[in-house]
Amino acid sequence: MKSKMKFVPAMLLGGVLALAGATNNAAAAVILSPVAVVNTVPEFFPGCCAIGRTIDQSGLSAGFTSGVTDFDTYTGTSPLHSISFGLEWFAPSGTFVQTIDYDLGASYLVDRAAVWNEESWGASTVDIFTSADNITYASVGTFGLTNHLVASYGADILNVSDSTARYVRFVVTGIPGPDGDGSDNTSVSLGEVAFSVGGARQVPEPASLALMGLGLAGLAAFRRRKLD
Repeated sequence: MKSKMKFVPAMLLGGVLALAGATNNAAAAVILSPVAVVNTVPEFFPGCCAIGRTIDQSGLSAGFTSGVTDFDTYTGTSPLHSISFGLEWFAPSGTFVQTIDYDLGASYLVDRAAVWNEESWGASTVDIFTSADNITYASVGTFGLTNHLVASYGADILNVSDSTARYVRFVVTGIPGPDGDGSDNTSVSLGEVAFSVGGARQVPEPASLALMGLGLAGLAAFRRRKLD
């Protein structure tokens, strides 16, 4: 009987810790790079300016540690994106609308996006949608992007509607830059994209939920034993 009584508090402790981890991992807003990105058509300059350039920090004047660095602290330093060719993404020639799907790698509460809008062509507008399953998407905002006019450029901070999501879809439209005259040598383009997932809580993994359930069951059993 004593061994069983020792087991119950231990089980309870594990569940409490899981509960704490699942519900109290709120933290200062951290900046997160997606782990993967897909767009429906190839880049304008094959082998050079692929969509992966928007999540690899290659053009930023200062880097950050994804999932660790404080979002406000980092963006507050006004990091710039280089205009160097090859460090940005360009859609195929003549493309004025493009859909891009970002995978965050896990489900998070997303509250902001940082978008470095490419300085020469860029995009005029971005419609942002989020999804938990990469099937059903909900709109979280439509935003105009800054026209940077051929210079190293900073980020637009977009306050999206808070949502729990693993996938974020961008629909970028229009070309505000100096070449945005509708000619076939222009296309929508971006420099870098990252997200704020802080102040938010990462959604508990199934294993954590299971342990939390085990702890609650242990609590019920322990209380019944005390009453007996």
